[in-house]
Amino acid sequence: MSANQLPPLHGIRILDLTHVVSGPYASRYLALLGAEVIKIENPKTGGDMTRLTGPFAEDCSVRFCSLNHNKRSVRLDLSKPEGKEIFLQLVRVSDAVIDNFKPGTTKKLGIDFEALKQVNPKIICGSLSGFGATGPYRNFPAYDIIAQAMSGILLLNGTEDMPPIKIGTSMADIIAGLNLVIGVLAGLHKAKQTGCGCQVETDLVDGLVSALMMEYVGCLYTGTAPTRIGNEYREWCPSGTYKAQDGYYVLAVGRDQEFYRLAAHVLGNPALAADPRCATHSTRVQNRALINDALNAWSQDKPVAEVCRLLQQAQIPCAPVLDVPQVVQDPHIRDHRDMFPSYEQPKAGKVTVTNIPVKVADMQSVPLSPAPEMGQHTRQVLQKLLQLDDQTLSRLEKAGVI
Repeated sequence: MSANQLPPLHGIRILDLTHVVSGPYASRYLALLGAEVIKIENPKTGGDMTRLTGPFAEDCSVRFCSLNHNKRSVRLDLSKPEGKEIFLQLVRVSDAVIDNFKPGTTKKLGIDFEALKQVNPKIICGSLSGFGATGPYRNFPAYDIIAQAMSGILLLNGTEDMPPIKIGTSMADIIAGLNLVIGVLAGLHKAKQTGCGCQVETDLVDGLVSALMMEYVGCLYTGTAPTRIGNEYREWCPSGTYKAQDGYYVLAVGRDQEFYRLAAHVLGNPALAADPRCATHSTRVQNRALINDALNAWSQDKPVAEVCRLLQQAQIPCAPVLDVPQVVQDPHIRDHRDMFPSYEQPKAGKVTVTNIPVKVADMQSVPLSPAPEMGQHTRQVLQKLLQLDDQTLSRLEKAGVI
C-alpha cells in the first residue's frame, strides 16, 4: 500500500479510557479512520459495563462488539501505583488519551492533563461528560435522556397537545461522541503544528444545544419559545409526513418553483399553484391546512412507491418513511454506501455493524477486526510498547495490576 492510500489517522495511537456509548462511539470512529486504539479496562470492575448488555450471541455482547471492534484491550488498574506508572509509560508513546469519566476523576487518579503533559508535552487529552467540566451542574450524573431534557429537545418533538417526547435513539451520546472526535482531531493538528498538546472537553448537554442552533435562533432574537409542530418545518410548507395508500412518505418544498411543479404538474392542480395564498414561503406557512389537505387527498389512493416516483420525476425532494428492517435491506444504503459491513467475531460468529459515514477518496478502507476480550492484548501491548518481560508481566498479573 502506498503512503497516499494509508488511512488518514495511520500512525496515531489513542489510549481509550471510555465506556458505555458516547466515548466508545468516538474511539471507534477514530479507529475506523486508521488510529490504533488501546482500550484500557479496569480488572476490578470487569471492564466496560457494556460487555454485560444484550443482545448476546454465545455470551458475547453484540452491543459491545458494535461499539468496540477494531480496538485492543489492556487490563490495567489505574488506582494501583504500578498501574498508574504503566499508564504513564504508555502515554509517553501515545498521541491522545480520551475519557468519559465524571469531571475530576482523572485528577483524582493523577492522570489529568497537567500530569500527562509532564510525561508527554504533545499529548492530547479529550474528555466527555454529562454537563461539562465547569459550572454548577458539572458533578451531576447524566445519561442521554437527561441531556435531551436539559437541551430543550424533549419539548420540541411532537405537537403541543402531547407530553415531552424523546428522540428514538441515544442522540446526545452520538453527537457528543462526534464532538469529541472533532476536538481530538483539532488537538492533534495543534500538536503537529506547535509541538504542544492540549486538553479538549465536551459534554452531552452542550452537544445537543449546539445541534439545535436553528431552533434557538428565534428564541435568542425574539425571546419566544418555538412551538411544537410535529413533523413539519416551521419556515416551509409543504414539509412533513403525509399518508399514502400503504404507508407514509415525506416531502420538503424549499423553493417557490418547486411548489409550482408540485401543484401544477404532480397534483394536477394549477389553480393551487396560482393561488396567492400559496405564492411564497410565508403565505404557504399561513395556509398549511389548505396545502396539506390537497397533498393527502392526492396520495391517499396511491402506494408509497408510486407517490415517490411521481414526486421524484418532478424533482421534488421526497422519501418513503422506512422502518429499521427496510433500511437494513435498502440496496443504496446497504450495498452502494456500505453502511452495514460484517466481520467474524470469536464466539458470536458473524457480526454486522453500522459503518461510519465518512469515505475518503483513494483511501483503502480500514478492515474490520473483532472486538477484544477483556484484557486480550495486555501482554502483547506491554511487551511491544514498553518492553516488559514475561516475568514482570506475570508478577503484575499476580498483583492484580493488569
